[in-house]
Amino acid sequence: MASSSSDSSTLVPMAVDVSAIYFCNIKNLVPTVLDYTNYTLWRELFLPIFKGYGVYGFIDGSYPCPEPAIGDENGDSVAFQQWIQVDSIILSWIQATISQQILQEIILIKSNRGLTCRDAWLKIEQLIHNQNVQKYYKHNDQLDVTGKKLLHVRNRICKHSEKKNSTPSIRFGPLYGPGDDEIQEKKIQAAKDEVWLNILRTSPANDEEVTKGLYVSAIRSIEKEARESYIANDNISFLQLTGTEFRMMMIKDGCFFIHLALFMLVEGHNHRHVLPADHNKLLQELLHNKKQQCVASMFHVGNQIPLVVLKSLMKQNYLRELIAICGSLKRPKSDLAKMALYEFVLLPAIVEIETEKRSNCSPHVLQFLFSGTKHKAANQMQHQPCDLLHGFHQLLLGLENNDKIEDEQGVDDSDLVETDLEAGRRGADSSSPILRRAGDLSTGRSASELKQSGIKFKVFEGIGIKGISFKKRYYPFDPYLALPQFLVDAHSKVLIQSLKDYETAQNFDDNEREVTSYLRFMHELIQTSEDAKVLHLNGIIKGSWKHTEKVPRMLEEVAGEEEVTCPKLRLAKFKLNYFDRPPWVNLMSQYFTLIFALTVIQTFYAVLAYHRPNS
Repeated sequence: MASSSSDSSTLVPMAVDVSAIYFCNIKNLVPTVLDYTNYTLWRELFLPIFKGYGVYGFIDGSYPCPEPAIGDENGDSVAFQQWIQVDSIILSWIQATISQQILQEIILIKSNRGLTCRDAWLKIEQLIHNQNVQKYYKHNDQLDVTGKKLLHVRNRICKHSEKKNSTPSIRFGPLYGPGDDEIQEKKIQAAKDEVWLNILRTSPANDEEVTKGLYVSAIRSIEKEARESYIANDNISFLQLTGTEFRMMMIKDGCFFIHLALFMLVEGHNHRHVLPADHNKLLQELLHNKKQQCVASMFHVGNQIPLVVLKSLMKQNYLRELIAICGSLKRPKSDLAKMALYEFVLLPAIVEIETEKRSNCSPHVLQFLFSGTKHKAANQMQHQPCDLLHGFHQLLLGLENNDKIEDEQGVDDSDLVETDLEAGRRGADSSSPILRRAGDLSTGRSASELKQSGIKFKVFEGIGIKGISFKKRYYPFDPYLALPQFLVDAHSKVLIQSLKDYETAQNFDDNEREVTSYLRFMHELIQTSEDAKVLHLNGIIKGSWKHTEKVPRMLEEVAGEEEVTCPKLRLAKFKLNYFDRPPWVNLMSQYFTLIFALTVIQTFYAVLAYHRPNS
């Protein structure tokens, strides 16, 4: 007996009192029967029991099943038999305290070694999570039906349903699976691991386990919000992710994403402070050789890390030091990708760091410090974006007071369109080319045609589709079309295609697809290189001529055959089609301009003759 007891103590973990768990009446300790409404209570009752009896290792996997092939005369090892006995008892505890509906789901689990208590525990976690996700989506859909759209669908990250086979070169988050290029996948994963190991080794704590624990704790605190940021009803791999797997994915992918963003922002500056020469070599090599793929992946639909995750990671000491180094960078003005990365990745962290430094200042002083242009856009953001692509979409629509402009003018403009169209239908001469052109919104006038009609082009400050408008003015003032700057560079096509795909993936209504309408509107304006030249000389298109002359072809490929459905742009398009200054007005303007010039010259010489008479 003594020998048997000695063997047992070496085969079963010392924290487990085998004899005690045999006689445990779990019903007395856990009187609650688990259903889909009381999971938290049921779980909190069970955890102290697992830890008190020393069997929590069977649940979290730290007491794995030993191999049965070591063998004695009965065929299985003693350790294997004892492990199966303890695991079966724990499994019976779980099965005795769950509802019949959940029990039916548990017994369907298939395993090579039979159902274990850990299998049951993880399955219950998955069932409850899936149920909560379904309730979340159903609740949001109900809010959308009210018309107020308190939680709009655009606040979630989802894949493009029409481009399921479109896999980004670099995967961020759980929605996309591995690509076809295994070598490339291994390089990307090695670069992610290298960044993460570098963070662990260089963190101020000088203890990798402590540092890892800090990051895991930070993500755990926002894990629910991060999970709910994704739409993945049909993504089995995402739904089966355990809490540990999801947290580590967010940490590694998030840290890698932040390093990519910082490297791109400091490009052209001294980036050695952000990415030292002896660290993150794979990351630097990737950015140097495949920058286009990096940008495309960071703005790929569904391939996003929630901004709440990035914000949580950037509160850690190592990343805070990098952010502080980059704090002196100015906001980019001519690169759309860098503008979005600065606005939604770097700037919020800079603002938080500066706020903490000045936490002892009075509220009036803080208001003065943050009233400058550096933090203007961050302060005026009313609807915080869920991810980088969502923020980029808001950035292109317009961050500054454009919602107010639209609200003030939207109703009247719509009424004006209906009135003018009705007038066109009832007009005396329906064959008039002006009325035909105004009523036909499927086509638009090019920039060259508008210029010949006497319409000028005006750039309004900043970027923002919602600020587009056409102003008809009477002689001697010229009518003008106000447009935001259209920034073009090597990444423009990739970025605007991502924005168009984003609106499609989010299932926006036709009148909500403002970027899609904007691209079609600009395509009609810029049909030839001559049109591009007109807008380039007027400051609308900003970029090198090398990229400017490619704009017509780029818009033709991206805009496609989509129609302008945004009400505000339809209004501007209608006004442009309807406007036609008669030829005699231009002649009269030239005549009066000549008369005015001659009058000025005559007056000048008359005054000169008066003060300097001939001798």
